[in-house]
Amino acid sequence: MRIKIERITNTYNYGSLMMAINMIVMINNNIKDVKFYCDVRTEEDLNRLRYETKMDNIYRYSPKVYAAGRICNYIAKFKDKYKEFDAVIILGGDDISEYYNIDALPNRLRSFVKKRIMGMKVILIGQTIGPFTGRRIKMARNALNKVRIYTRDDNCLEYIKSIGITTGIRGRDLAFINLPRDGKEILYKYNLNDKEYITLVLSGLYKLYTKNYEAYIGEHIKIIRNLLNNPKVKGKNIVILPHVTRPNDTTDLSVVRDVENKMKEDEKERIIFINDEMMASEARCILANGLFTITGRMHAAVSTFFKLKPAIALSYSVKYDGVIGNGLKRRDLLIEAANDEFWIEGKISDLVSSKVNYVIDNYNILNEEIKKEIHNTENILLDELNDIIQYINA
Repeated sequence: MRIKIERITNTYNYGSLMMAINMIVMINNNIKDVKFYCDVRTEEDLNRLRYETKMDNIYRYSPKVYAAGRICNYIAKFKDKYKEFDAVIILGGDDISEYYNIDALPNRLRSFVKKRIMGMKVILIGQTIGPFTGRRIKMARNALNKVRIYTRDDNCLEYIKSIGITTGIRGRDLAFINLPRDGKEILYKYNLNDKEYITLVLSGLYKLYTKNYEAYIGEHIKIIRNLLNNPKVKGKNIVILPHVTRPNDTTDLSVVRDVENKMKEDEKERIIFINDEMMASEARCILANGLFTITGRMHAAVSTFFKLKPAIALSYSVKYDGVIGNGLKRRDLLIEAANDEFWIEGKISDLVSSKVNYVIDNYNILNEEIKKEIHNTENILLDELNDIIQYINA
């Protein structure tokens, strides 16, 4: 069997990489003689994916080149692109929404229809879809009713039903699964000890929070300083972790470096700035062994919760409420942060400080509640994955 996996171009987005790893390993463990063809950007990305999965039956998809300018060449190109695959899996996120490149959304939706017309089983997994406005509602309904959708939260499932999409199935984010590798070597590299540090994940997607970059950097510096001065976490270190390190236009590394350059030397004694690129399993290991996490990247929160630790998440879209607020019943750990005024007026750092104190004061209770919801999440994922296998094999 030959399966094409799409939306895994960048293995330096650790959240996307985690989803791809778990999807590929699960299928490989349950379907015999399967080969995976992935849209990874480079051979380096392919090697990283093979390393994390411990598998070598994964290949980089390279379509044939056709002469331009003739409609018959276009049709031949499209047929060749998909006729060889038994199924095409499009991994989530939330790029089927209006949060990111809204101009590309119509073409993205049309591509699903084209694949289905060619007779492929088209499967969307781990999705947060919408919300849509205007004519895009009808476009989404027409396109998505032709494919099989596994949402990653119940809010999304209810939403797509409300706009007439009937092909949705209940699911959860694929990152809520143990990775094949534990990544523990990273702890020795940075001399990190269990629960002796707090992890702060800085997102490069600052424009989804505020147009004011200086305010964005300034508030994160205040968050760090508030942690350094908080007697409830006295003696704890602060690990500053990027969760997406390529491509350059959305990298977290530039934000980490800008924050580091503005910190005083005496403050840096308790701060560990991670400027290195790493594997998804290593990033998860850092998140798993901290006391708790503060993050602008949702999958950093997912990894933290999965390892039964609290995460304070700075939300900019409905996916946070769906996956964390409703899915894990942890709206108490969300901060609605997509607000220019909050950043400019210094309210974000105050809100984070309040949540930090809440987490510390209720730490054991929170961990027990998180454990219960993670168990429920794993049961939903098990049903989802069994259904995916049956559908592919049918």
